[in-house]
Amino acid sequence: MKVVTLETSLFRAICHKLALAVKEQYNPDVVIAILSGGGYVAREMLHTLNTGKDIAYGEVSACRPGNDLKQKPTTNAILTSMPRVLLDWARMAESWILRLFPRAKHRNISFDNLDNDTVSMLSCGNRRILIVDDAIDSGATMTGVINALNEQFPGNTIKTAAITVTTPRPSHK
Repeated sequence: MKVVTLETSLFRAICHKLALAVKEQYNPDVVIAILSGGGYVAREMLHTLNTGKDIAYGEVSACRPGNDLKQKPTTNAILTSMPRVLLDWARMAESWILRLFPRAKHRNISFDNLDNDTVSMLSCGNRRILIVDDAIDSGATMTGVINALNEQFPGNTIKTAAITVTTPRPSHK
């Protein structure tokens, strides 16, 4: 696996290109970002998607049970201070570990970050939702968010977008 770190201008260009591809096929009413990486992508995509239309935006968290190590301030401080070459190596190692030892498929999905207006809009049904993440690894996170949205807010149409897929056969692509 090759790790590519998208610097600011390239990241913006990739998000713009992804938003244009979405816009050709889908006109979302609501964009839901999967935190944390999907938040960066979705917020950048909104610059392109929001032309002529005000799209509602919300964020969800989706965590593996018992796997909150990356969210701890100490771990975050270590990761953000690591030289890029070590961080890239850690990402590659994580990818190989995921392939060899697939993690639990279940995710704890939280809609706590959705504001009341977005919740009201989703509750009405008949909305076009776009779920955005930075990457799809096993596909379990995206599948979990789709299932949770369908369960809590039935009657909506859901499409997904991500910058990359990191494994050969994810459960959602």
